[in-house]
Amino acid sequence: MLEDGTIGLLSMLSPEQVKDAREAMSVLNSAGLSISLTEAAQVAARHSKAVRHGATVAELLERYEADAGAARGWKQATRASWRKYARPMAEALGSTQCAELTTETLRAWMQSAFPTAPLYNGACRTLSGAFTWAVKQRMAAENPFSRIDKLATVKREVDVFTPDEARRLLSACRDMRDDADPLFALDCRDCVLAFAVSLFAGVRPQELSKLTWDDVKVEADGSMYLFISGLKAKTNTARFVKVRENLRAFIEGVPSGARRGKIAPANWSRKQKAVRRAAGLSGRQDTARHSFASYALAAGEPVHEVMSDMGHTQKSTVIYTNYRAAASPSSARDYWSITPKTETPHS
Repeated sequence: MLEDGTIGLLSMLSPEQVKDAREAMSVLNSAGLSISLTEAAQVAARHSKAVRHGATVAELLERYEADAGAARGWKQATRASWRKYARPMAEALGSTQCAELTTETLRAWMQSAFPTAPLYNGACRTLSGAFTWAVKQRMAAENPFSRIDKLATVKREVDVFTPDEARRLLSACRDMRDDADPLFALDCRDCVLAFAVSLFAGVRPQELSKLTWDDVKVEADGSMYLFISGLKAKTNTARFVKVRENLRAFIEGVPSGARRGKIAPANWSRKQKAVRRAAGLSGRQDTARHSFASYALAAGEPVHEVMSDMGHTQKSTVIYTNYRAAASPSSARDYWSITPKTETPHS
């Protein structure tokens, strides 16, 4: 073909190139990659370009927090959750080029830094978004998290307050200024309504801390709702939460002159800890919200209405997997019969 002019010298492979091509194919076959040398060269070119125009892991994490945080309106809780996972990654892998971070390296670090399934899966969910963003910005050729499987978690029963525990929590909203421990020597009589909203409206703790009396709405037909604005909601999505009859009794039991400002009293963080301690129910921050959902479903309320009150999307499966069998109908009747006692003081 060379002699008759079909091909020229520049089209011919030298013996060294033929040997190199044969060895390259051997490398690809050993790795289980059924791609051509052309495809392999294209991958290498993209990787080289990503390295030249890319950034280190530390730079990526910093830029992502600044750009995505601003674009998506990250709230303080979201930013704190992000930093919980991003800071350890920046410390351990910060000097690595994003384009050179392999799945194997990432998986080994994840297993060391986040040994439990919830933490491991939380890191995957939180950090993966940064690398998806990096691919769009051409800082990396692929997202190394895309080939990392989440760990199986052990299913635990949802934690709910029994009706008696709910009563203890409300009864513990008392004057504790004679308490021997100065940290908890507080007058907590003004905490009743805030705990009632947690127990009987399922409002998230961070939403409760922002809720005001202006968010208590009464419709023309007499029905009452709590309005959780997008600025106060964890998900940035506004919603109305139906006020059940027993919660309405707590709300209407507050003197009209005291219905101003925030629902939760001043110094709420310390006071709610003091009340939980006095009731023997320390911690369990989300238990009131779990109780609301569980007892509402057990009382026969429509699933879609409970989901709406909780602030869940209609595609969420949490309501089905966590709450549907967490309480019995008889305990639900007892729970929703809890009303304020006439001697319950208000401030």
